[in-house]
Amino acid sequence: MPEPDRPLVLSQTAAGLLRDKILRGELAPGTPLREVIWAEALNVSRNTLREALRDLVAEGLIEHRPHHGATVRALTSAEISEIYTIRLTLELRGVTCSAYASKEAMAELVERVEAVQRAALARDWKQSGTASLEFHRQIVSFIGSPRLDELFASVAAQARLAFSLASDARRFQEPWVARDVEICSMLCDGDRAGASRALELYLQESERVVLEAARSHGLPRPSRSAAPAAD
Repeated sequence: MPEPDRPLVLSQTAAGLLRDKILRGELAPGTPLREVIWAEALNVSRNTLREALRDLVAEGLIEHRPHHGATVRALTSAEISEIYTIRLTLELRGVTCSAYASKEAMAELVERVEAVQRAALARDWKQSGTASLEFHRQIVSFIGSPRLDELFASVAAQARLAFSLASDARRFQEPWVARDVEICSMLCDGDRAGASRALELYLQESERVVLEAARSHGLPRPSRSAAPAAD
């Protein structure tokens, strides 16, 4: 097999590192991404960093304006709703596919929800949010599709940008801890119908809370397309 193109690998690695920092809440919306600083921090050339930034622009995680450079994006209400639509679709499919998950994959699910609990006990709400997103990524991984795993990695990072709209991290994150545990228990017990119902309610309520926070920041409510009238 041909060797992978080294500059491409480096830019993909750099993009992945920046994406992970967004996922962990280390890069909030509006954070500038100075080329000189980040090329040095990631130990890549500025050309390689530019390629990585272009990838993240395409994913909707950052924006680039001429003469201003790259910054981490602030999402619109419509984009937030779209993120939750994608999450619901993929995560419900993951719940269905959990029927075929290996013991190792289920053990990883338990480890991830335990990480959520540890962060909550430590009152580290930023880490709790990160661990929760990793828990939900594990659910999607049950589908067994590397492409969907890659898609959800970007969606999870965008979800983190949406979470940043909540002014009180504890008030936003704490209610989801017990519900992550509940969903994990249902999946481990093979109660996929119960897990699907709990997950759907979870995501619907999370979307409502995030959109309320968005409105408090002056973002308009997303428009909903009306269903076509029956003939």
